[in-house]
Order: sequence, then structure tokens, then C-alpha cells
Amino acid sequence: MFFHIHDAIPFLFQIIFGLILFFLEKTGKFQLAYSKFRKGGNLSAKFAMFLIYFPAPIVYIAAMMAGGLRNSFYHDTLFYAFLFHFWKRCAEILFLHKYSKPMGFGTVVLIGTLYSAVGWTTATLHTSIPAQLGASGPVSLAVIIGLVVFSIGQLGNFYHHWLLANLRTAGDSEYKTPQGGLFGYVVCPHYFFEIVAWIGFAIMSGFLPTLGIAIVMGLYLLGRSLKTLAWYRENLSGFPERKALIPGLI
Repeated sequence: MFFHIHDAIPFLFQIIFGLILFFLEKTGKFQLAYSKFRKGGNLSAKFAMFLIYFPAPIVYIAAMMAGGLRNSFYHDTLFYAFLFHFWKRCAEILFLHKYSKPMGFGTVVLIGTLYSAVGWTTATLHTSIPAQLGASGPVSLAVIIGLVVFSIGQLGNFYHHWLLANLRTAGDSEYKTPQGGLFGYVVCPHYFFEIVAWIGFAIMSGFLPTLGIAIVMGLYLLGRSLKTLAWYRENLSGFPERKALIPGLI
């Protein structure tokens, strides 16, 4: 929707970066050390995960203010969608998820920095759009379509996070076979719906680099879901036949 030829090179680098992340996660040569793949540390996992997600919306707000706040259906929807995505994760971390092992500070810094970079990049792009253009019919239609996709992704992601949280009781650190929802078909439906949410955000945004962010997220989570499937098969006896991310396909 807002294609600029100078965005093509960064978009290409995003694709390459996503493919590298996919390879590293799938092969286990380098994995972001959280969830099943934690490698020690002395930070409370709840506190560490909160630190990962909380700065990004603050950075987004700061970048929006630096670029000049715009008031239109486009700008307002993207503003609240971005904040909702990250503060929803913060709320889930504080009140829903159950953690059993500590995390390292390096993981917090790495992932938190990447998410903050996403916040700065997207906000800078969004403030480049004049308010009048953000209120136009074609742009508003794209925002509505993207918002529907984004909402489906967020609801599906939250539902499967809730199912995962209910697998454990307080103090229980044993991994179990997830059940319910799309867990009967794939091991990471929460990742699938997170990708759907990022695609919806990219549709709302209308910029090539934002689509690149969605692709990077998709490739990374695909690699991690394939490695998660291998982990379940190795560590849970009698683990049923399931796909990794997309029912019936992958």
C-alpha cells in the first residue's frame, strides 16, 4: 500500500535474517534461551519475560512522539494494536503463565532489543503517513481487514496460552502433552496465531518493512516449532503424531 523502492533492500535483508533465524532454531545451533530451551541463569523467568516485552511499546510511543503524533483511523488503530499486542503479553506473563526455571540476562537483552527495534521501526514508518491519507477510504479498508486478521490471531494466541497454562498446577514443573484447541493437530498453535496477528498488523500498516517483520517472525517461529516438535518426541514417551505449526501441512 505504501511501497517505496528504497524499502526493497531492507526487505531483502529481513528475508535473509529470517532464514538465518529459521536455520539456527531448527538445527539447534543457536536458540533463544527461553521456555523449553532455557540454559540456566539467575533471573526469575516471570521477571525476565516481562522485561523482554515491556520496553517495546514504550519505544513505540517515544518514536511516535518524536515523529509527530497523527490522528486518523490508520494511526490510532496501529497505535493501540501495537500496544495491545505487547501489553497483552505482559499481562499473560504476570497473571497467566507458569514458569519453573530461571533465565539468563543475555536472552532478555537480545530479545528485548529486537522487539524495541521493531517498535521504533514501525512507529517511524507510521508517522511518515499524513493524517489525511490515514483517513482515506482505501487505507481505512486495509486497516479494517488487517484488524480482523490481527484480532483472530490475538484471540487464538491467548486461547492456546490459556490451555498451556492450565496444564500445570502451582509448583508443577513437569512437561505434559498439550490438549485442546489446535493442540490436537500441531504442537505450537500459539505460534501459528502469533504469526497470524503479525500478518494482520502488516496489512494494517501497509509498509514493506512491516511485512518483512511478519515474515521474520514467521520463519523464526516455524524453526522453533519444528525444534519443539523434535523435543516433545524425544522427551515425552508416547507422544502422538502431530505437525509442528500448520495443521495438516507443516
